[in-house]
Amino acid sequence: MVLTEAAGRVAPPSDAHPDVLGVVIDIPRPPEVASLVTLADGTTSLYTSSGGGTIGAGGHPPVVRAGAELLVALQHDLDLFPADERVDLPPADMVQLTVLTPSGRRRARIPSRAFWGQEPSTVAHLVAAAQALLGAVREATPQGGPRP
Repeated sequence: MVLTEAAGRVAPPSDAHPDVLGVVIDIPRPPEVASLVTLADGTTSLYTSSGGGTIGAGGHPPVVRAGAELLVALQHDLDLFPADERVDLPPADMVQLTVLTPSGRRRARIPSRAFWGQEPSTVAHLVAAAQALLGAVREATPQGGPRP
């Protein structure tokens, strides 16, 4: 997703997260990568590199709530995400969060083991918010839908 181009087309951020327009979470699950996207307007989708995905999950109120909570958490810790305009995917052992802001992309990586709760994390609250969104999307996905 070309986030700098998208920045001009997404809804403005809310008062609760004035510097966060959205986030893309790239989750490697070799041999694939799943990308979870949530935007300030409530739009949320899950894409997989194999071509599958869940588009329009933001039509479900629990998904909208979880997405908004993640964006608020990112706003609170935005200083942990340095400016980074690269568009490469993370290595297999890292989960990447790319935050879309009015001034460009900011990015950080979390060890996959920490993202999946297999080891401690210094950003456990961000992991919990991301996992809550992922869980809400899973609940909104029909049986047999994509699972990162």
